[in-house]
Amino acid sequence: MEDRKSLLLTLCFLLTASLCMEAFHLKKSRILKQKKNFTEATLICSEQYVDMISLATVYDIDLLMQDYGLQHVWLNEHRDPTNSLEGETQDLSSGDGVMPQSNLDDDEECSIYESESAQLNRTACSQEFPFVCRKDNLVLVKENKTWEDAVQHCKDIKVSCESWMPCKFGLLTLMQSDYDYVRSRIYDAETEEVWTGLRFLGGFWFWTDGQQLDDEGALPLCPPQKERCGTLSKIGTNNWLTRDCSEKRNFICARKMNGM
Repeated sequence: MEDRKSLLLTLCFLLTASLCMEAFHLKKSRILKQKKNFTEATLICSEQYVDMISLATVYDIDLLMQDYGLQHVWLNEHRDPTNSLEGETQDLSSGDGVMPQSNLDDDEECSIYESESAQLNRTACSQEFPFVCRKDNLVLVKENKTWEDAVQHCKDIKVSCESWMPCKFGLLTLMQSDYDYVRSRIYDAETEEVWTGLRFLGGFWFWTDGQQLDDEGALPLCPPQKERCGTLSKIGTNNWLTRDCSEKRNFICARKMNGM
């Protein structure tokens, strides 16, 4: 009887943890704010979070907007004034992603997204609307450290959490689908390359968090002794580069979503 009770409690705990982790991840990804004009909204997003959402991420906020009873939010879209397109609104239900041009002056045009009609509209930037900031789990550290010291620095990061789950960090594990986004996040690094969690040890390449490499074939099977730690270039096109672990450079840490 006691064993059964213990098992049920354990299952309940794991289910609760799973649900909380999923909700927490969503909250970290998109943060809704109060009504501001476009300039104020973009400033808040860039200073306190990552940036304001753009057309590329608009589709996954419909449900969130409905939950909050919102019909419009600002979008971080910029129209090229030399590119003339017809129409003042754009129906996004087709998914073509074309930005419309309106009759407003260039310095007064900003984009809002209407969830109910799935339309993108132009309006004066001085108007006030709610907005959504993107927030991720990455921390760019502009300090030059060896790979080993970078690993320890990430482990030592202490931040206050928005959840009862512990906040733990490690050098970034990088999947192929994340390269473009991560490059945009390391743009302000003071070194051309930043350390990631990629390491060669014991005859194998691995990520420090234990995840499997999704393009291991791009790495040397037996790298030179001084090229056994991985970096990502903020200007290059290679997925990753192998470097001497004793070199010093900036690095990027990532919060471990499972808290482990």
